[in-house]
Amino acid sequence: MNIEPSIKIKRIIAIFLFLTYLCCASLLAQNTPKKYIAHKALNSLEIDGLANEESWENAKWTTEFIDIEGDKKATYKTRVKMLWDDTYLYFFALLDEPQCMGRYYKKGCSYFS
Repeated sequence: MNIEPSIKIKRIIAIFLFLTYLCCASLLAQNTPKKYIAHKALNSLEIDGLANEESWENAKWTTEFIDIEGDKKATYKTRVKMLWDDTYLYFFALLDEPQCMGRYYKKGCSYFS
C-alpha cells in the first residue's frame, strides 16, 4: 500500500498537533485556580466577629489555604466562608495563627490589636 507523501505529512502534522494539545491541556489543568461559590445571605448579618447567623451556618468553608511560597501546606490552618448581599461581600475567616496582628485605623489614630 503506497500512501501519497502529502497525506503522510498531513498525518504527521495532525499527530504532532494532537500531542501538543494534550501537553498544553495537562499543563493548564495543573495551574487551574481553585474556585469557591459565595452564596447570597438569607438575612441581614451583624458584623460582630461571630458566625452564628443562619446564613453563616449554611455557608461552606473554603479548602485550607496553602503557603504563600507555593503548593505547600501552611503551618497554621486558615479557612474562609463568604457571603454576599445587594450591598456587600462578607468574609468570615478562621485563622489558627497564635500571633495574629493587624492595624486598626479609627478617626486618624492607629492601634495594634
